Amino acid sequence: MRNLRWTFPVLGSMLGLLAMLSFSGRSTAQAQQAAQQKGPQAMLVLDSSGSMWGQIDGVSKVVIAREALRETFRKWDPQIKLGVSVYGHRGQGNCNAITTLLKPQPVDEKIFSKAVATVRPNGMTPLTEAIRRAARTLNATQHPATVILLTDGLDNCNADPCAATAALKRKAPGLTAHVIAFRMKDEEADQLACIATNTGGKFLRAKDKPSLITAFDDIRNSLKPSTKAVASVPQQRSTPQPPSPPQQPAPPQQAAAPKPVQKLEDKQKRPRILKAKPQPAASPPLTAKTPKNIKQAKTDTALPQKRKPPKRRPAKRPNATNKSAAKKHPRLQAQQAQTVLQSFRAVLQPNGIPLDQDMIAGTRLVWRVFRQGDNPDHKTPIATATGNAPQIPLQAGNYRVVVTLFGTPFQKAFQIGALPPKTVEVPVRAGVALFRAVFGSEAQTAQNGLHWQIFANSGTEQQQQALFESHQATPSVLLPEGAYRVVLNHAGTTQTKQITIKAGEQEEHWLILPTGLVRLSAVLTKGQPAIRRGVRWDVFAATTTASNKAVAGGYQAEPHFSLLGGKYRVRAQVGFASATAELLVKPRQKTARVLDLNAGMVRLTATDAAGAPLRSGIRWEIYQQAIGSNGEQKRLGAIQSPRPIVTLPAGRYLIIVYSGPLQIERPLAIKAGETTNLTVALQ
Repeated sequence: MRNLRWTFPVLGSMLGLLAMLSFSGRSTAQAQQAAQQKGPQAMLVLDSSGSMWGQIDGVSKVVIAREALRETFRKWDPQIKLGVSVYGHRGQGNCNAITTLLKPQPVDEKIFSKAVATVRPNGMTPLTEAIRRAARTLNATQHPATVILLTDGLDNCNADPCAATAALKRKAPGLTAHVIAFRMKDEEADQLACIATNTGGKFLRAKDKPSLITAFDDIRNSLKPSTKAVASVPQQRSTPQPPSPPQQPAPPQQAAAPKPVQKLEDKQKRPRILKAKPQPAASPPLTAKTPKNIKQAKTDTALPQKRKPPKRRPAKRPNATNKSAAKKHPRLQAQQAQTVLQSFRAVLQPNGIPLDQDMIAGTRLVWRVFRQGDNPDHKTPIATATGNAPQIPLQAGNYRVVVTLFGTPFQKAFQIGALPPKTVEVPVRAGVALFRAVFGSEAQTAQNGLHWQIFANSGTEQQQQALFESHQATPSVLLPEGAYRVVLNHAGTTQTKQITIKAGEQEEHWLILPTGLVRLSAVLTKGQPAIRRGVRWDVFAATTTASNKAVAGGYQAEPHFSLLGGKYRVRAQVGFASATAELLVKPRQKTARVLDLNAGMVRLTATDAAGAPLRSGIRWEIYQQAIGSNGEQKRLGAIQSPRPIVTLPAGRYLIIVYSGPLQIERPLAIKAGETTNLTVALQ
């Protein structure tokens, strides 16, 4: 009995120790996993707005950024997780075009470089909202987070980055935002310095590839892997002590119990060291608190070698008399007869990047599914679909899927069995082509009046139907690898270019339009200086009607336009005065034109009975004094302002001023090149 009495407490203590060590190992692993999740993380926010197509020494800014990032990814610290998001890459005028390309993860140079290479600049610059989303992706309110912004312009989506980052910093004290202003004017770049100042980050400028790499290196070197989270794991874990039963003498064998604990502490990198000595799986963790547990411990310990793993019960087989059913389990038959939703996805070769919706914009992928053995040239498919990732209901069996891209088929065989189906990835040897029309050496992108067509590189346009057509300023298309002919029609001229599509690559193709440079200015009358503000310009092709969109325009005082050779109609408008002129543009030549508005200006002022100028509630209406054929005076327009300055063509007018119920009329004479003052007292 004495031996038995010693056995129970020793056994209880040992089992308690093993349970605590096992729990300690799990706690260590969980703590280390949590520490890894809370380790240093950063998000790279890239500007993919249309301005990134601008060139530096003949190379687009987006291309320079990709090359600089490739160097940065190669040197990135693997202990610092990095994510990538972009903005401005979808749709012109779309302020919600913000996409997370890669979530925070250890940097793989090839994966990250390929992800960045698939982005094509296109639209707006919602950099403020992009920073907010990057902070949410990093869970910045809970963990330290770093945002790295690369931009070449200011936010043009009605947002205040200074106020937004200040608010973010209050909610997320551990957030740091670095800014790289790429090829920006000093006065514009200074407006973004507040982002770094508000969050304790760096504000850097870059003007070319070397300076951009230097800026990335500066930020990269400032990101050091945090050791606090990892070091806190052993501090939070206390050394487990073996429990001892109450009122029982501790046996001498217990003195060696702390050794395995110390061994576990010394090897924190292997928290599951106890797996080397597995315990019976069926025994629950025991303590020495209740006699029931002690009794169970005795049973388990007394015959440790007689325990056997539970035997697997053989599956019930069908009735042996039914030979056809005996070959296949009924449940398996039901699973195989059940219709499943099979997913498909096209991936670019040779890099294996899945096609997303942006890549196939303007592209129609057609999917056809055949049973294995059917000839797709002569058999009707059992199912068809379109899109980049369709889902098709199918039953168990052997199939072949054929996806067609502009008449080029790509196929893959697959099987549906009893197991849940996996996504079938079909390799597609294709590449993405981006197109842009620029005016001569100015590298100014043409925005209107474009008609793009792509033909297979055989025959002529008259003998072929275009594979792809677009009227966008910067279209893109996914094409099978091979040679093609691009045709651009603009302002009555045609440009043609031969291109080659390489599998798995994205390439920009610029068509340089033979243009002439036009300089325009407007004056009130001949001999006077050019009007410096308030001039609206519109340039129309000579063959277009007034309802068509202008091929160029703006509000510059003295604009410079690059136009294709040909005839144009130019219109300048200031206030109610306008002038139109015909213009002949010759390629590779400069043309200057001054438009004479033959107009003057008038300062309108409304006062009270005492002669004090009124500050609100005043409305002016302007009529031509001459009476038309219908017996009425032509109304030019109305102005809601107490003291407006109005530009009018030379002539006579009738001015009507309204203030509440009052209505007063005054005649007005405008002389070309002169400024007239008209004051109306409201009594």
